[in-house]
Amino acid sequence: MWNLLKLYHFLIENEFKNYDGLLSKVNHLKLVKPYLRAVQSLNNKAINEALNSLLIEEEDYQGLRTSIDAFDNFDNIALAQKLEKHELIEFRRIAAYLYKGNNRWKQSVELCKKDRLYKVSHN
Repeated sequence: MWNLLKLYHFLIENEFKNYDGLLSKVNHLKLVKPYLRAVQSLNNKAINEALNSLLIEEEDYQGLRTSIDAFDNFDNIALAQKLEKHELIEFRRIAAYLYKGNNRWKQSVELCKKDRLYKVSHN
């Protein structure tokens, strides 16, 4: 089992190192989703961003929120910028949450106003 985990880790570190290339490799990520979940406790940026991208692709906003709350090693602002344009309001809510958590109050409040998420903007 340990050798399999080492192999998966090697693939993540080398194959998915370039975050820009991750979106085109989402199908490959689905194959390693169990591994990503198993090793996310390492709080590795490449692993967190790969899993977060997969959760967005699957439209799993609850899983994404759980991931970002538990593991903070990822580009918060880049993720917020991506999510603020998402068609689902739940993802835009997460974008406002990320902006607020990074002291980008103006962006958070503007996004909440746009979506009429007044309760979120005050919390």
